[in-house]
Amino acid sequence: MSALSVRALDAGAPVPRARAPDAGVPAAGTPVVAGAAGAVPEVAGDGALLVDPTDTDAIAEAINRVLDDHGLADELQWRGRRQAAGYSWRRADEGLVALYRRAADRSSAR
Repeated sequence: MSALSVRALDAGAPVPRARAPDAGVPAAGTPVVAGAAGAVPEVAGDGALLVDPTDTDAIAEAINRVLDDHGLADELQWRGRRQAAGYSWRRADEGLVALYRRAADRSSAR
Protein backbone atom coordinates (compact mmCIF):
# COMPACT_ATOMS: atom_id res chain seq x y z
CA MET A 1 0.00 0.00 0.00
CA SER A 2 1.19 3.52 -0.71
CA ALA A 3 -0.07 7.00 0.14
CA LEU A 4 0.60 10.56 -0.95
CA SER A 5 1.17 13.13 1.78
CA VAL A 6 0.89 16.83 0.96
CA ARG A 7 1.85 19.26 3.72
CA ALA A 8 0.67 22.65 2.47
CA LEU A 9 0.43 25.55 4.88
CA ASP A 10 -1.14 27.99 2.45
CA ALA A 11 -1.86 26.50 -0.94
CA GLY A 12 -4.05 28.39 -3.36
CA ALA A 13 -4.49 25.39 -5.63
CA PRO A 14 -2.88 22.19 -4.43
CA VAL A 15 -1.37 20.75 -7.58
CA PRO A 16 -1.49 17.02 -6.77
CA ARG A 17 -5.23 17.15 -6.25
CA ALA A 18 -6.21 19.91 -8.67
CA ARG A 19 -4.36 18.13 -11.48
CA ALA A 20 -5.41 14.68 -10.35
CA PRO A 21 -6.93 13.58 -13.68
CA ASP A 22 -3.74 14.66 -15.49
CA ALA A 23 -1.19 13.61 -12.88
CA GLY A 24 -3.02 10.42 -11.95
CA VAL A 25 -2.82 10.87 -8.19
CA PRO A 26 -6.24 10.15 -6.60
CA ALA A 27 -7.56 9.18 -10.02
CA ALA A 28 -5.00 6.37 -10.02
CA GLY A 29 -6.18 5.19 -6.63
CA THR A 30 -3.54 6.65 -4.35
CA PRO A 31 -4.89 7.52 -0.89
CA VAL A 32 -4.07 11.12 0.03
CA VAL A 33 -3.15 12.62 3.42
CA ALA A 34 -3.19 16.42 3.18
CA GLY A 35 -2.96 19.52 5.31
CA ALA A 36 -6.25 21.16 6.24
CA ALA A 37 -5.15 24.67 5.22
CA GLY A 38 -5.62 27.10 2.37
CA ALA A 39 -7.71 25.74 -0.49
CA VAL A 40 -6.75 22.14 0.24
CA PRO A 41 -9.99 21.16 2.05
CA GLU A 42 -12.09 22.63 -0.77
CA VAL A 43 -10.12 20.92 -3.51
CA ALA A 44 -9.60 17.60 -1.74
CA GLY A 45 -13.14 17.39 -0.38
CA ASP A 46 -13.68 14.06 1.33
CA GLY A 47 -11.17 12.46 -1.04
CA ALA A 48 -8.30 12.96 1.40
CA LEU A 49 -7.58 12.45 5.05
CA LEU A 50 -7.09 16.04 6.25
CA VAL A 51 -4.77 16.88 9.15
CA ASP A 52 -3.24 19.92 10.82
CA PRO A 53 -0.25 20.66 8.55
CA THR A 54 1.77 22.01 11.48
CA ASP A 55 1.34 18.90 13.63
CA THR A 56 3.99 16.39 12.56
CA ASP A 57 2.64 13.76 14.96
CA ALA A 58 -0.83 14.05 13.39
CA ILE A 59 0.69 13.78 9.90
CA ALA A 60 2.66 10.67 10.86
CA GLU A 61 -0.38 9.13 12.55
CA ALA A 62 -2.58 9.77 9.50
CA ILE A 63 -0.02 8.26 7.12
CA ASN A 64 0.29 5.20 9.37
CA ARG A 65 -3.51 4.89 9.56
CA VAL A 66 -3.76 4.86 5.77
CA LEU A 67 -0.93 2.35 5.42
CA ASP A 68 -2.25 0.05 8.17
CA ASP A 69 -6.03 0.31 7.65
CA HIS A 70 -6.82 -1.15 4.24
CA GLY A 71 -10.50 -0.33 4.64
CA LEU A 72 -9.66 3.35 5.15
CA ALA A 73 -7.21 3.27 2.23
CA ASP A 74 -9.87 1.71 -0.02
CA GLU A 75 -12.41 4.33 1.04
CA LEU A 76 -9.95 7.18 0.37
CA GLN A 77 -9.14 5.67 -3.03
CA TRP A 78 -12.82 5.58 -3.96
CA ARG A 79 -13.49 9.08 -2.64
CA GLY A 80 -10.35 10.43 -4.32
CA ARG A 81 -11.39 9.07 -7.70
CA ARG A 82 -14.85 10.57 -7.26
CA GLN A 83 -13.38 13.94 -6.22
CA ALA A 84 -10.83 13.92 -9.06
CA ALA A 85 -13.60 13.26 -11.58
CA GLY A 86 -14.98 16.73 -10.83
CA TYR A 87 -11.83 18.40 -12.17
CA SER A 88 -10.84 18.76 -15.78
CA TRP A 89 -9.12 21.36 -17.94
CA ARG A 90 -12.28 21.60 -20.06
CA ARG A 91 -14.43 22.39 -17.02
CA ALA A 92 -11.89 24.96 -15.79
CA ASP A 93 -11.80 26.55 -19.25
CA GLU A 94 -15.60 26.72 -19.47
CA GLY A 95 -15.81 28.30 -16.02
CA LEU A 96 -13.19 30.90 -16.88
CA VAL A 97 -14.88 31.80 -20.18
CA ALA A 98 -18.22 32.17 -18.37
CA LEU A 99 -16.59 34.42 -15.76
CA TYR A 100 -15.07 36.67 -18.45
CA ARG A 101 -18.43 36.88 -20.26
CA ARG A 102 -20.21 37.94 -17.08
CA ALA A 103 -17.55 40.55 -16.39
CA ALA A 104 -17.78 41.86 -19.97
CA ASP A 105 -21.60 42.01 -19.76
CA ARG A 106 -21.44 44.00 -16.53
CA SER A 107 -18.84 46.35 -17.98
CA SER A 108 -20.86 47.04 -21.11
CA ALA A 109 -24.07 47.60 -19.08
CA ARG A 110 -22.54 50.63 -17.37
